[in-house]
Amino acid sequence: MDPSHDAGAAAPDGSPVEFYRRLHPGRDADLLHDRIPERAAVLEFGCGTGRTTRALLERGHAVVAVDESAEMLAHVPADAEKVRACIEDLDLGRRFAGVLLASHLINIRDETRRGALLASCAGHVETEGAVMVQRFDPALAATATDGVSYDDGEIRIGMRGVRREGRDFSAVAVFEAGDRRWEQPYEIRILDDAAIEAELAAAGLRVREWIDGAWFAATPTDE
Repeated sequence: MDPSHDAGAAAPDGSPVEFYRRLHPGRDADLLHDRIPERAAVLEFGCGTGRTTRALLERGHAVVAVDESAEMLAHVPADAEKVRACIEDLDLGRRFAGVLLASHLINIRDETRRGALLASCAGHVETEGAVMVQRFDPALAATATDGVSYDDGEIRIGMRGVRREGRDFSAVAVFEAGDRRWEQPYEIRILDDAAIEAELAAAGLRVREWIDGAWFAATPTDE
């Protein structure tokens, strides 16, 4: 049976809550866990339904989970401190050993908002802490085509309507789980290494480690 389209509850950016509730944890938690002290406090921006939050809690970290969607936060584990807020506007008045900015949030097209996202990261990380960031891999953007890119037998993720124009990339993300299907259009700005370094510098951060095409760790500048 072909999966049927299911709108359901969605975050302000269109992310389908039910699909993200079903999605398995990625490697986000391990990447950050390996670069900060044991049991260190973590600030997770854009936590969604808490799949990475759970993994961080299981590894012994105290987690402050931030999202602007009440529907997403409703699924975040009670052991985390939950904060409903826009990342750009947040000022918790404290700093963390680890800050996580995943889900390609850095690829937002609006340059002012992108700068505000990174400024919030810089304003909440300890002097020797780590900001773990996931960007949309430029190599993937250059070769992406319509079709399924992930299928584990339970969850399928793909895209259609791929378009490229200079540094801008757009598509419709297609999510399937069992007989349910969700679609989420998105438009992003592709950021190469030089662009990342410039954006970080403007926010008082620098690259500490390039992990792969998508992930890197940043830290405050020495100045």
